[in-house]
Amino acid sequence: LKEKVVLEVGSGTGMWLKVLVEKGFTEPIGLDISADMLKVAKKKGLRRLVLGDAHRLPFSSNSVDAVLFVTSLEFMREPVKALAEAVRVSRELLVVAFLNRRSLLCTFRRIKAVFIESVYAGARFL
Repeated sequence: LKEKVVLEVGSGTGMWLKVLVEKGFTEPIGLDISADMLKVAKKKGLRRLVLGDAHRLPFSSNSVDAVLFVTSLEFMREPVKALAEAVRVSRELLVVAFLNRRSLLCTFRRIKAVFIESVYAGARFL
């Protein structure tokens, strides 16, 4: 997939987009609903950034080769709808990575969010 069009839905600050670029992928597209997150991603040198909603992807059907969700479905109000949109726009592949709600890392993040303001306070772990 290194030469193909890859879209990360819920790309946030671009952490995983940056990893893909460093691994030799043609610059992937990052989509996020937060303009502030995309500003941070832009400061990292990422250029293909789109402000948009995962529930209504602003791409035509079959327009990207692969769609990635990396720890983003946990923050979406309708994850099934977001997945359906990803299937619609992807020609080849859908990759979903999420935090296992029974993992130690997830447990730590939930407990920490009780005491310290955290983005994970509103997450629905899968």
